[in-house]
Amino acid sequence: MNMTAHAQFTVAPTETIDIPEVTAIYAALRGLTDQNMPDNLMDAIGDALEVARHTIVDAPVLSSRDIGAKLRFCAILVEDDEAGCLAAENVALQQCVDDLANYRDKQWRAALNSVGIST
Repeated sequence: MNMTAHAQFTVAPTETIDIPEVTAIYAALRGLTDQNMPDNLMDAIGDALEVARHTIVDAPVLSSRDIGAKLRFCAILVEDDEAGCLAAENVALQQCVDDLANYRDKQWRAALNSVGIST
């Protein structure tokens, strides 16, 4: 498989990124890479995988559902020894852990503030 880095990244408004949906798209695209197809089509799928990976890792977490999707995405990367994602695993997992910690911290602060405890 000859994946090249031709992907062009654009910034979508954060409220429009559905992390679970992008994770599902990533999984579906990854499943296509096992098929026999022309190199230019494989390159395009590789580019789409790269864009999806960056989108998932960089997307802000707005819900527990987003954290779950990021964790599932990390599991996909860890289980996929053949797609050359080894370097991406640590970055994705560290970002997910950071996102989880920040998300829960905001929840705790909001809960404490709601009962009059200043944080």
